[in-house]
Amino acid sequence: MTTSPFLSFARRAIGKTVFVDMDGTILKAFEIPTNIVGNKLVWWNDNLDVTDVILTRALYLVALKALGCKLVVWTNRPATKKDITLKALGLFGHLFSEFQFHGGKKVATADMLIIDDDKKYMGINTLTVTKIK
Repeated sequence: MTTSPFLSFARRAIGKTVFVDMDGTILKAFEIPTNIVGNKLVWWNDNLDVTDVILTRALYLVALKALGCKLVVWTNRPATKKDITLKALGLFGHLFSEFQFHGGKKVATADMLIIDDDKKYMGINTLTVTKIK
């Protein structure tokens, strides 16, 4: 019998800190209008829209919180986007005890427990999820 990656990750995460990506992971990925793509704006820096929460993943975070996890927003968005990020998270914003905005310079270490849609962070301590738009 194969164990779900979500269940396996939850077992490893009990009582630990979990770093949670925002765009495409917990929040639907921001779609850049084609006229902006030509101007080479960076999506995580220029996202002026509030994107929807992915409910099933937000509920997974509720379960992790119930298991004693400390949840940390871990995003490439710049700190100037904190208000719009909190607005997008809505009622789920209270799940997070810390907010880390890295402005495009997010770096992972081997000991971090991470939930992210970017395969470059894939590893034994990462729950890699499919990007949702």
